[in-house]
Amino acid sequence: MYFKKQFNITQHRAIKMYLENNLLPMSLTIEMNSETRDKTLIELPKKFKYYTLRSDVQKFLNPARKHLALKTGYEIQEGYFLVVVDVDSKKHENECCGLKFIDDLFKEHGYTPNTWCQESVSGGYHLFYKVKEADFGNLRSAAKLEKGNMKHAVDLKAKNLLIFCYPTSLNCKQYKWKIAPGVIELEEMPKFLRDLWIKKPSIGRSQENRVTPIDVLHSLCSKIPQDYWDDLTKWNNIGMSMKTANPSNECKQLYEYFSSRSTKYKRGEPSKNWDRYSSVGKYSEGTLRHYAKGSETPRYAVSRKRKPLEEIPVSRKRQRTHQSEDSTDRNHAADKPEGKC
Repeated sequence: MYFKKQFNITQHRAIKMYLENNLLPMSLTIEMNSETRDKTLIELPKKFKYYTLRSDVQKFLNPARKHLALKTGYEIQEGYFLVVVDVDSKKHENECCGLKFIDDLFKEHGYTPNTWCQESVSGGYHLFYKVKEADFGNLRSAAKLEKGNMKHAVDLKAKNLLIFCYPTSLNCKQYKWKIAPGVIELEEMPKFLRDLWIKKPSIGRSQENRVTPIDVLHSLCSKIPQDYWDDLTKWNNIGMSMKTANPSNECKQLYEYFSSRSTKYKRGEPSKNWDRYSSVGKYSEGTLRHYAKGSETPRYAVSRKRKPLEEIPVSRKRQRTHQSEDSTDRNHAADKPEGKC
């Protein structure tokens, strides 16, 4: 790939490798405290949250910034999003070393990672995974793991976050790939790992009480604009919302029926996706109602009509004030001599 600005050969090769594997590299400037090993961002590309595989990478790469990072939480493969488990070796107050915790966890489940893995400058490591879109929406990003009253130095880099990467160096130490992208396929995140960061459903109505009737869902779906069904993200959101509202097979068939109206419809695909959607998530009947409004004015933007001035009631206090002003005017009029001034 040709770059408008010149990088050194190491950076150029690294960037080329990242782009070939659908990773999103960006240039930035960071500093590291030699005592605490805390990192501080000095300079970051503008609007990096909008960085996708369809973006112009030149806007996010600048050799004047000597460090590199990779964005997380975007669609790296069709239907899959990139997340990174950041395992740290350093300890903070009320926080345990993440290395021991994660090693014990892997032994407990008899699991050996078989995915891209990078060693960090602090002695920890980064594990790269892909997560299905339905599961990705239920993950808590950058949340420290808690066990008892202690937090463990293991967190998840998901939506609109970044992870520092090779060949970045800090305090004479460099990020290094133990298993680089392209050597093996990106592994799907194991369920026991996903469950560590899954969002807990809010305590509310019981399952029986919260089921939305099919006729209500049919009415809402019929009001959703056609272009929403053609949009991949909104289409998946609709499916997840329907399953949260009513996880029955009848509702599954309803999703297949309305999906068939899309120009991108593939027979059986909606039902297949339905099976991997979670029945508990951030999408719900409220999402369908919002989509059903289409291009209508959002409820929070509805202007309030002001009452005509003559209809606004005058408070008693103001009435007394007006009365006192009227009496004062009458007294002045009585004291004023007749005739011209």
